[in-house]
Amino acid sequence: MFRSSDIGEINVSLCYNPTIERLTVTVCEAKDLKFEDEATETYVKILLMNGNKVTKTKRTTISKKSTNPSYNESFHFKLAQTNIDLASVICQVFVAHGAHKDFNFVVKLTFYKSH
Repeated sequence: MFRSSDIGEINVSLCYNPTIERLTVTVCEAKDLKFEDEATETYVKILLMNGNKVTKTKRTTISKKSTNPSYNESFHFKLAQTNIDLASVICQVFVAHGAHKDFNFVVKLTFYKSH
């Protein structure tokens, strides 16, 4: 869970299966998102990065009018074990439309192999 009292929290789960070389990213929920208008619709965009290059992008459905949206959506990415040292996941919370469309809450998750 990433926390910032200024912008809110996001709960994301990562699971890597080396046998089938698949990364599963589950976007669980966000909490206490800070907007002037509490009736804000949001979605989360997930970017799989290889170094500085975006290799795949996916997004959740729009969560209706909540500062504590629940997404509970899982996304699967093919990720070879040989690329895991260069891989990272970026999760961005976006406002779907309206006055706060420029709101952008970014979390970058980087993988490290244990030896």
